[in-house]
Amino acid sequence: MIGKFIPKEPLYLYHATYAKNDNSVLKSFVLNGISTTLAKGHGQGEGFYMWTTKQLALNHFSQLESEGRDEGYPLLVSAYVHLDPVLWDIDSESNQSLIVLFLLKYWDFFLKSVPDGLIELEGGFTLYPSKCRKFQDSISINSLNSAGRRRAKGFGISKNAGSIVQAEILGKIFSFLQKVDPVRCFKYECSIFEKYARSPGLGVKYFGKTNLPIESIFAKVKGKWTNAKRLI
Repeated sequence: MIGKFIPKEPLYLYHATYAKNDNSVLKSFVLNGISTTLAKGHGQGEGFYMWTTKQLALNHFSQLESEGRDEGYPLLVSAYVHLDPVLWDIDSESNQSLIVLFLLKYWDFFLKSVPDGLIELEGGFTLYPSKCRKFQDSISINSLNSAGRRRAKGFGISKNAGSIVQAEILGKIFSFLQKVDPVRCFKYECSIFEKYARSPGLGVKYFGKTNLPIESIFAKVKGKWTNAKRLI
């Protein structure tokens, strides 16, 4: 056990998705609850991704629509849980600035902990921490491919969301560092959950081994939200 952190009160967490035309997604939630095998994440491993405020979940529908993942009724799923870092992680895709802040704070730890060429990235590149650079409020993460071609990606503390490639890089770095020093990463996530979970909100990932029961599930039918269980 690396530590214990349980907020004074549980939180409602929210997930935005679509039911599919055959309502298969809706049926899965009603029958099985929330499963960690429903999403692979971008460099973060299996988990179930949720938002700590309803508004952030509602905002996510526009991204799903733009990606063509809008088949069937819009669904808003909620769970009522203790946001404990033993079972929950920061979502590096939607909270990139928070991972950048961690790396800025523990830059020497990052450089000493991650060997060059060990972490594989998208497009045949591997991470080279020795070539990475730290600035006042940003970092440059550098990688090389087998031909020696260099790729640099910049990350700042003022930008929370970025590309999938950027999310994969930060996700893989933070996941690796969690294995190297789980206590350090655990304490950081505790501080982030306490400071940001209720307002302005966070994207989080559940990675527990057991399914979570849903508190409620609503579908948007003809412009109005209704109890989705009535549709099956």
